[in-house]
Amino acid sequence: CLTEHFNTLQFDELYGYLLHQSKREGDALLLENGLRIFPGMETDIAEGGHILSLGTVETILELNQRLAAHKQPGHFLPFEKLLDLFREYDVLVGAAHPYREGGHIPELPREQLERLDFLDLNGKDLATNRQQAEQRTYGLGRQLGIPVVSGSDTHQAVQYGCVTTVFERDCDAISALYEEMRAGRYAIDL
Repeated sequence: CLTEHFNTLQFDELYGYLLHQSKREGDALLLENGLRIFPGMETDIAEGGHILSLGTVETILELNQRLAAHKQPGHFLPFEKLLDLFREYDVLVGAAHPYREGGHIPELPREQLERLDFLDLNGKDLATNRQQAEQRTYGLGRQLGIPVVSGSDTHQAVQYGCVTTVFERDCDAISALYEEMRAGRYAIDL
């Protein structure tokens, strides 16, 4: 899943390039080398923290456009309003690195957190303090009754794949990906 920051310059050009270089396979983009990409986006919230969304490329691009007025600090949407917007679409929604310094996701109202589909066990946090990252993230996942999957937090090429979620089955639809998450048919590989 590619969850580029929503306020990255040329966000739409990135997905345009990927569309040109790939073929569609369900909701995913399949590159010649066999890499399957599920489009996504990482969005800042006013309270501090990042929310991930996964969907079709068209949906992610439309959501990115709808967030145009909320891409600068001081204009980020509050968590609840962002969730309301995302729930207008067929997307999976998760909390990125929920315990990262400067974020306040675990402090948000539980009834809002329960609307999330998954949590991110993040590579950067695992590298900093693996035991703490696992304990906190898995603990929150259990409290909310939602799966925990991994994210590499790739900002440089060497970070790509530092942690991966390995599914038992191949998926080409967002709904199938979510079904596998909910069934626990995956492992996090460090």
